[in-house]
Amino acid sequence: MTSVKDLLSIFSSCNNICIDSRKAEPGDLFVALKGDQFDGNEFASDAINNGAKYAIIDDERFVKGDEYILVDDGLSTLQHMAIEYRRSLKHLHVIAVAGSNGKTTTKELLYSVLSKGYITHATRGNFNNHIGVPVSVLNCKSDSEIAVIEIGANHLGEHSDLCKIVQPTHGIVTNCGKDHLEGYGSVEGVVASNNELYEYMRSNQGHVFVHSDDNTLMGLSNDLSRTLYGIREDFSGVNVSVNSRHPTLELSINNGQDRWTIQSQLYGSFHAFNIAAAMSVGHYFNIDMNQMVDAINGYVPKNNRSEVMNWQGNKVLLDAYNANPSSVAGMIEYFKELPHMNKVIILGDMAELGRSSFREHKQTVDHLKSLINCQVILVGNEFEPFINELTCLFFKDTGQLMRYITDITPFQNATILVKGSRRHSLERLFRS
Repeated sequence: MTSVKDLLSIFSSCNNICIDSRKAEPGDLFVALKGDQFDGNEFASDAINNGAKYAIIDDERFVKGDEYILVDDGLSTLQHMAIEYRRSLKHLHVIAVAGSNGKTTTKELLYSVLSKGYITHATRGNFNNHIGVPVSVLNCKSDSEIAVIEIGANHLGEHSDLCKIVQPTHGIVTNCGKDHLEGYGSVEGVVASNNELYEYMRSNQGHVFVHSDDNTLMGLSNDLSRTLYGIREDFSGVNVSVNSRHPTLELSINNGQDRWTIQSQLYGSFHAFNIAAAMSVGHYFNIDMNQMVDAINGYVPKNNRSEVMNWQGNKVLLDAYNANPSSVAGMIEYFKELPHMNKVIILGDMAELGRSSFREHKQTVDHLKSLINCQVILVGNEFEPFINELTCLFFKDTGQLMRYITDITPFQNATILVKGSRRHSLERLFRS
């Protein structure tokens, strides 16, 4: 079998790592992975035909020439290649971003800010698990100066494993909320998982950026080298405060002498902490304040996260990539304060909550009762036991709701907030 060292030598002659044969481009190195419903070995020839220079496979039946490289296990090989490649990038600052909510937005804001002063690499999309993280590391070019790598987990020990691949020099935990309770068992499990990043930084003399209004994170990080950030938190003489502006978020920044205004394209006051994190990191790496403000103002949300779109005469606030009780509660509070007379909220039920699912969906319905002059539409079986507790429309799945919207055309000049788990793909309502 080919050694990791030899594989990295082969990879040095390629452009990027690819794990989807349909997306293989000329010069790529394709790695065949196996899942519950697929075997990547079966698609290695497709990757080669699409232009991949080599294909790493772990089933000898699919070797068809010298461009096919046989290994014992594709996933393990991918991860070990990433570990060794990361070790070779000795000059690279790597910022690992973990947490329950806001990881991807924080990562994107960091990339926008740091790119103003450095050759910066960042995780593409949501490639933040045991497969996506090694791909992100391997696709970091050797001339990069800073890499921002998102790491996500749904069970204990996973953040530790990802840190071994990423080998971060800096880290951020955005918050500890009610995500993946099925895997963690409790919020305490969530905290312990996120603390794995801090433990890695502690063992490796790393530096962390900590949300100063979060008592849990402050306590966990109190012996680490750290920079604090938050709203009205002074980081090196810079003060951040939230202004009233709808539907998107406006912040004021001042350092005692000069004042800046951020007119972001994000909605919800909770994003102020993600912006403050990006500015704190930018300040730490000596990015000019004017450049940071330009970077944040110019950041356009995408991929079904915090998108604002017009649809058939209505304004749609689309945040339908995923949902957990903490992120849904934040959205409900934001929508409650939104000064609009014709509001609609569409919520898909939440996945991976395990034994907590009944309680958390009940609490979400109770929270919805606080909305005034707002039409509520619920989607998914987890909400069904509570639909008689408030005035609402209920649909078992997105398909049912799509047919209702098509037949009835119920919205006119409305502001529609959309939030739900990935399994519902609620963006289909407005992208068809």
